[in-house]
Amino acid sequence: MGRVTRGAADFQIQDGRITMELSGGATVYLDTPDAQPLAESQTHATLRIVSDVAPDAETELELDAGQLEEIQSALAEATEAHDD
Repeated sequence: MGRVTRGAADFQIQDGRITMELSGGATVYLDTPDAQPLAESQTHATLRIVSDVAPDAETELELDAGQLEEIQSALAEATEAHDD
């Protein structure tokens, strides 16, 4: 998965999955670069997770093309599982 560039939440990466624990809610943002096209190894998207309790508690995951594709596939599988 992506490289954690900043983090204040409790997180763990195990078996290619990331888990986080916050004492309250969190807001997830998806940032994409303005410049296109990008090389496959460049950051294609950044997921930012900001704690609703402590706004300074922010974690960023930078995703290259392959990592973004993995997340898209996982989200599609999760959506299909709930559609059944």
